[in-house]
Amino acid sequence: MWPSAVLLTVLAALLASAAESGIPAPTPRIWAHCCVRKYDAMYPNCENLGDGFYDINVQDAMTNCLDTPGCNGFSFSAHAQNGYGWYKQSCYPDDSNNGYDYSGSHGYYECIKFPLRSKFGFCLETEGDGRAATKVHMSSCDSSKLEQKWQYDGTMISSAKFPGMCLDAAERNSDGGLVHLWNCDPSIRNQHWRITDSGGDHVEIKATHGKCLDVSHNTRNTEGGLVHMWSCGGQTNDNQKWVQEYETDAAEKRAQLVAFYQKYKPEQVEQVDAIMEAYTVQAIKQTCMARYNADPFQKRPIIAW
Repeated sequence: MWPSAVLLTVLAALLASAAESGIPAPTPRIWAHCCVRKYDAMYPNCENLGDGFYDINVQDAMTNCLDTPGCNGFSFSAHAQNGYGWYKQSCYPDDSNNGYDYSGSHGYYECIKFPLRSKFGFCLETEGDGRAATKVHMSSCDSSKLEQKWQYDGTMISSAKFPGMCLDAAERNSDGGLVHLWNCDPSIRNQHWRITDSGGDHVEIKATHGKCLDVSHNTRNTEGGLVHMWSCGGQTNDNQKWVQEYETDAAEKRAQLVAFYQKYKPEQVEQVDAIMEAYTVQAIKQTCMARYNADPFQKRPIIAW
């Protein structure tokens, strides 16, 4: 979902205020992968621009899609505009992939890092040094530990602590099957996951070619509890109910806004709380695509000085 009209209006006003104050107009920058490598075999004409920050024009971002010559195709029509090809991916889990909103051809945006908390209050955590076959277990939730942060791109669940390492169901078709970290490889089916609604605030995490991620019944209330694969029980199996606790940087953004108003618009500093209320609501609902530098999933200021 795009930011609300209120938030866009506020941010546009801030950008205009910055320009009136003699501040250089910001150029939004997006961290992106254009023409993701795993699609190259399907679309060999795609340029792989690689990881990096890319500049976009604010006006074009408001009205036009960005597209890369040679990257047209995929499974939908690309828009014939100058620039690069992108699509934005919902941060919310979606069972049928229809949470993707396509505009242009290729590219995706790194989603927010989040912990995976079981219904019993413990979080999925990596062990050791992150090598292949590194174990995972349940541990007391601690928002400061990268070992408990994960990212989901619609298929693979990767470790924030150990980039390039993914959650791997080595024995995906066996009750009690092993789950560990392994080098991320989109061709490995053990690393294909589907996160779907399981009722209430919970989700089910299913190996798309096997069983579900499950906390052992015998250790589900225990520090260091076992995590394994088990036959999916839907809404009836509490051991398979997980919570994705999306985090935002609202406090950081508020401090930036306060500093901006104190320096350039001190008589309007009281507006900050109203702005942040709208921002916080959108922080949970937005997709991972940056716009106006206001994306809460990207650690960049609202205002580029």
